[in-house]
Amino acid sequence: MGEHDGPWSTEWEVKRELGAGGQGTTRLVCSIADPQRIGVLKTLKWKDSVQARGRMRVEAVTLDVLGKQGLKVPRLLASNIGSQDDTHDEPFFVMDFVEGQTLADFILARGKLSLEQAAAFTLDLLKTVAAAHKLGHLHRDIKPENIIVRDSEKADLVMVDFGLSFNERHDGDTLTHTGEQLRNSFLALPETNTPGGDRRDARSDLTALAAILYFCLTGYGVGQLRDGTGKAAHRRAGYSAREVLK
Repeated sequence: MGEHDGPWSTEWEVKRELGAGGQGTTRLVCSIADPQRIGVLKTLKWKDSVQARGRMRVEAVTLDVLGKQGLKVPRLLASNIGSQDDTHDEPFFVMDFVEGQTLADFILARGKLSLEQAAAFTLDLLKTVAAAHKLGHLHRDIKPENIIVRDSEKADLVMVDFGLSFNERHDGDTLTHTGEQLRNSFLALPETNTPGGDRRDARSDLTALAAILYFCLTGYGVGQLRDGTGKAAHRRAGYSAREVLK
């Protein structure tokens, strides 16, 4: 069996590597039956990890539910994910390949946005998050790297990477070990990165969208909500929204 062979090989051909994170690897694939149909294959680095398998299952379920509702997320195209406890098979799923830059790369290349465009970007994301929350799904890892700018002129953005998501039907938090923290270097929230915090609070996603608006306007990440002097990001000397928007 070749390096790129697996249970997906009967229907999908791997074209190239896309990236690797802490838990999984992504590859660009095309359908063998229809080579014009492009997708992204996600596999696990550690297929024997019950926790990693469980989180991958929650992500696949979330993409399937939200995609079928027409939300701006990658649609689930194929999956073999069953019980998170069965470690004999190699779990995978294939999702839509979304054309465009990440918001992080977009701002790096284009620079900060006008107030009007930043607001349009944020409102478009807010529609997706609001619809997802109504269906009982929280993203919990919103950051510029997990947002694809599909069409900047139309403020058309797609939210990706639901690997840390939570939904009411498939309880993702039972996969989180006691004391484990959900860290996001773009925005550190007390409820997600301290023991005993409420990792199911929908307001975390909304706070992250406020940080996205700040990022679009300034080009800066938030990091900690308060700095060493107690100032919020938009009030920090040299980084405040007021200074940037002058």
